[in-house]
Amino acid sequence: MMKQAQISAWGEAPKCIQVPTPPLPTPTTTGGRDEIVQIRVLATGLHMHVRSRASGTHYSSTALPYIPGVDGVGRTVPDGALVFFAVLRRPQGGSFTEIINVPRGSTCPVPSEGGDPVQVAGLVNPVMASWMAFASRLDMGRLPAGFTVVLLGVTTLSGRVAVDVARVFGAGTVVGVGRDEGRMKAVGVDEVVLLKEGGKGEATDWGGAVDADVVLDFLYGDAALGLLMHLKGEKPVQYVQIGTLAGGSVELPGALLRSRDITMRGSGRGSWEMRDFAREAPGIVGAIASRKIRKQGFREVKLEDVEAAWGVEGGERIVVVP
Repeated sequence: MMKQAQISAWGEAPKCIQVPTPPLPTPTTTGGRDEIVQIRVLATGLHMHVRSRASGTHYSSTALPYIPGVDGVGRTVPDGALVFFAVLRRPQGGSFTEIINVPRGSTCPVPSEGGDPVQVAGLVNPVMASWMAFASRLDMGRLPAGFTVVLLGVTTLSGRVAVDVARVFGAGTVVGVGRDEGRMKAVGVDEVVLLKEGGKGEATDWGGAVDADVVLDFLYGDAALGLLMHLKGEKPVQYVQIGTLAGGSVELPGALLRSRDITMRGSGRGSWEMRDFAREAPGIVGAIASRKIRKQGFREVKLEDVEAAWGVEGGERIVVVP
């Protein structure tokens, strides 16, 4: 038997229960991507995406009982190789467990040098948000050398790590937009725009026309509309919508799109395929292990304590260590 967290009703906190240990997969001679490997889980992140799925409101929330967790780090059985694994495609979830069987194609090696399981488990998902935008939703060939990136919502975890991701992909200037000036400066942006309350961003001092080659938007809502209305009109801008923390809809004037060269895309599952993420996963894990993505502070929680930790404020920065 082993420990596993399960949700029996959408919106409830998961409970740690005892379930049968999955059988060791039958060895195959192919060693291909579809070969099943068993992993003893060392760390798995309690991401915002995990919470969204567990609430039952996410489009991928389909089956109960639901096992929270979309990815993690562990050691393969019996050889002990350290790997990152993803279970995003599983409707029943899966990584909040002690042992899991996954296809080999859903794993990638974690470097022994710098490959801290807690950091990798906690960071891959938030790093993925901006990394996949650069890798699959932006036309990098259209960007000038040392391009300028504006991060709308830079004080979220995904926004903070996007500062480093932007530099990995060649950004020369990173502008942070958010409501906490001190926190924005602490994450290493080059310029700061203090976002203030107000419909369509009128209360925000955008400092005139905002110079941007790329906009990564983790907020949406009126904040996004305010930024779009203040973009410089004489240069092309690639805008990628990633998160909706400030609202799920915007009344976008047609004149805004006609008067500026704005290419608008979204980034998330559906706009890119899991095979695209599989291609990028080794680069993401490598960037975390090499500290190109700066180390973050995560609170480690035992699997048996996940129910109590679930409702704690700031819980998106939790890493479960079975």
